[in-house]
Amino acid sequence: MLFSRTFVLLGLLSLGACGFSPVYLEKTGVVASAQLGNIKISPTSERTTQLVRNQLISQFSNQGETQSPQYYLTLSVSESLSSVLIRRTTDIQRRNLTIRVRYTLRTADRRSVLTKGRTVTIAPYNLVSEDFGTISNSEFANVSARKDARKKAAITVADDIARRLAAYFATRS
Repeated sequence: MLFSRTFVLLGLLSLGACGFSPVYLEKTGVVASAQLGNIKISPTSERTTQLVRNQLISQFSNQGETQSPQYYLTLSVSESLSSVLIRRTTDIQRRNLTIRVRYTLRTADRRSVLTKGRTVTIAPYNLVSEDFGTISNSEFANVSARKDARKKAAITVADDIARRLAAYFATRS
């Protein structure tokens, strides 16, 4: 028992010695948070990209998008659908909505790339067959389910991008 406690204590001490520090530690978290507030995100007219962009803006600053950016973030978002469960004997099928995002963080003048990456998420949802109830009800249910899946997926990828950028800024300070 004493050996295992000593081993754990030595392990924790060695993490501190190697330069490990949590992103949300008071000192580094403030720096990373301030830097995230200085990011301008490229505008878009595509709906899924707009959902991701809006989520990132709300995570980066509670005052909306910055007017004097130090960094510029571009997003490239793609969306695809795949059927997961196809049965002709049931009225409900399962679909996966996959969202892939490639992001690039540049300096404000957009000349130098600071960091870039990719993230992907899959949001499953049920697809109601037209044979189930009236056609208008099933169409509405399918559109609503897909919109909800898209929104959830956009939140997930935005969270991932925000964490990665916070980690990037925390390691720079």
